[in-house]
Amino acid sequence: IYSPLDLGALETALGWLVQRHSVLRTVYELFDSEPRQHVKPRTDRVLEVIDAADWTTERRQDAAMGRYRHPFDLRNGPIFRAVLWQAGESDSTLLLVMPHLAIDGWSLWLLLDELQQCYRAAVSNEPEPWIDAPPMAYTDFVKWQADMLVSSAGESLWAYWREQLRGVPAVLDLPTDHSRPKRQTFNGGICTAEVDPVLCATLEGIALKEGTTLYAILLAAFQVLIYRHT
Repeated sequence: IYSPLDLGALETALGWLVQRHSVLRTVYELFDSEPRQHVKPRTDRVLEVIDAADWTTERRQDAAMGRYRHPFDLRNGPIFRAVLWQAGESDSTLLLVMPHLAIDGWSLWLLLDELQQCYRAAVSNEPEPWIDAPPMAYTDFVKWQADMLVSSAGESLWAYWREQLRGVPAVLDLPTDHSRPKRQTFNGGICTAEVDPVLCATLEGIALKEGTTLYAILLAAFQVLIYRHT
């Protein structure tokens, strides 16, 4: 953030967001070995401010990455972390961290848009921009979907996909360099590769032409690769 920042307004805005969206106050406890949601009525102070006036940019980046990688305590919370490193009057780094259990990429952009609206209102000493809670929560959508799946419409969908996938092998027989382990562990790894800038520009052009995202184009290419090997 390369502009003067009102810390009080930012903390107020973040507090409004957490109160507005119950998923940011939700923790996950075990009852009879089953995870259950518990929405806390309120939350403690949201924003942590760190004086980074004598820090290098690299030190700030390393600190942010460390906070980003720090695991969440799903049982006790908080599920939403906000940390601000202040290096100067017009030089700050704000980190917002939430687990995928609470938010997805699309929702993140909506949340950032709401944060800007809340911050502007707090700076101007105006009331919270929204009087009422959102008309529908994600849990409402989940309940609707669960009810649909056990209805006649859901049974029709199940029947369709059972027919579509009839005869499909239970195990994907890929030409791997090692035999499959006897017990599946889901252990994974990361393989990093750079894409040629010309190829990347071409893929972005295809995505633009087709009205889709680069992610969808790469996923389609991966599906073609899997199809060729199976």
